[in-house]
Amino acid sequence: MEISRQDIVVVALFVYMNCTNKSHGDDVSVMLFSGVNLLFAGYFLLRLLFQWGGVKAQNLVLISLESATCYESVLGFLQIVGVADSNNYLFSCTGTFDNPGPLGGFLAIGLCVSLAEIFLIKRQGWISYLTVVLCVIMIPSTQSRAAWMSIMVCVLFYCIKKPKTLAWIKAHWLVSIIAITVLLSSVYVFKRPSANGRLFTYKMELQTIKRNGLTGVGMGHFSNAYGITQRDYFAKTISIEDGQLRYDESDRERVCADNPKVGFNEYLQFGIEFGVGPLILFMSLVLMILYRLFRMNSPLFFGMVSMLVFAFFSYPFSLWEFLVLLLLSAAIAGFNSHKSHSSKVGSLLFAFGCLVPIAIFHKSAGVVRTLVETEKIWKRQRPIFDSGDYGSYEYCCSQLYPDLQFNCAFLYEYAYSLFENGKTEESEKVLEQCLSLSGNSLSFILLGDIHKKQGLIAEAEQDYFNSFLALPDRLYPLYKLAVLYYDSNQGEKYQNMVRSIEVFHPRIESESTNQIREMLKRHSWGYEKTM
Repeated sequence: MEISRQDIVVVALFVYMNCTNKSHGDDVSVMLFSGVNLLFAGYFLLRLLFQWGGVKAQNLVLISLESATCYESVLGFLQIVGVADSNNYLFSCTGTFDNPGPLGGFLAIGLCVSLAEIFLIKRQGWISYLTVVLCVIMIPSTQSRAAWMSIMVCVLFYCIKKPKTLAWIKAHWLVSIIAITVLLSSVYVFKRPSANGRLFTYKMELQTIKRNGLTGVGMGHFSNAYGITQRDYFAKTISIEDGQLRYDESDRERVCADNPKVGFNEYLQFGIEFGVGPLILFMSLVLMILYRLFRMNSPLFFGMVSMLVFAFFSYPFSLWEFLVLLLLSAAIAGFNSHKSHSSKVGSLLFAFGCLVPIAIFHKSAGVVRTLVETEKIWKRQRPIFDSGDYGSYEYCCSQLYPDLQFNCAFLYEYAYSLFENGKTEESEKVLEQCLSLSGNSLSFILLGDIHKKQGLIAEAEQDYFNSFLALPDRLYPLYKLAVLYYDSNQGEKYQNMVRSIEVFHPRIESESTNQIREMLKRHSWGYEKTM
């Protein structure tokens, strides 16, 4: 068993990512990189396992994937009929995931692998047929466009593998082009507002890579870097002068803006966090894995294609289920990327080299386990925050803070509790940590409240405006500005902002926006009585 070219690329990518990540010098990036350490160590340990297990170990991977796909399908069906609970109250069908998107992507992978086993590899086991039937029933329920896109690309590869089908496509190329165009258009039209939002997100991500392309921003800092780019972008066309909001009402990008926690494109997010160099190396590794799986005629090739296409539109590499599948596929491809009869010296060198991944795995596993367990403890304590008992919640957060410095939601709730308990300076410190990781609109609202309480009116005004730039279709930041002007006796600015709010149209008019307008009316009545 010798070291292959793929192994060398894996080591080079790991070292490159580690160097760029450590160059930022913050604890959060180093802490989160423990997960990458586990993947690196796991790759080489699985290489050894597949060497010893041979074809049986690889077949076990396929059976396990199909079994997991069947389980997710059945669980999703039980959630739809109300027998099992969904993990998200907004959706009836999520499987073991938090929303239907990743479920659709996972089922698409299982479907593509099973179809390859039935029609290309000719392994016609009952579990493959069962997987296909369950996936065909359940994938439409997820309403995942990315899943359908990944399936369509796999179908194209199926056609390439079938000479007769490929010949028919070449003979009827015009029909094929029209069919593909119709399918792609239908995917876009199905959820047009959402699709426009994703396109705007990709535009911002490309600009963020342009600003930070060589070194990246560090692992865990994607959301903050994206937020800075988006705020700077809208600051060119949106301004507030003497309390009067000025913006282009015809600008449709304004209503597409969001505060994404993930990039909805794993490749762009990878480039933002680690830089262009590691991104190129990562893409090279992915192509190398695909090439080996294709040459092996492995059904996992189609699963990998499905997952990698899905990664263009979603966030599979943020979920352990997809990462495990990626790791297994890479290890299988690496096992087959060298001659089967290797020298004893090469085998000894590889086995000795695996001592390093074992050491890394042992060290990183403890860190990751601590982070996961601490996050579980925090989630059990969150009802205390919802109940308004901020004193008790502050104490809980103070105990968990060292291990949850990377969690933006935790940091925001901790800062909010400190603020409600009158500890403005401590609250501001925790909130600054939160803002270094995320450009969330609500975080700027809280920062504005802190500065307002400290008497820093100009800073509070800028914070509320930053909140509006983060989500320029929302009414609440404008309301906070109006109240700030009212409380600081800036009459002219207050009246201008009230008029701006009266003619402002948010993306969605809801009960919340109606309540905001009603509260503003009460402020206006109070202001008129004092005149």
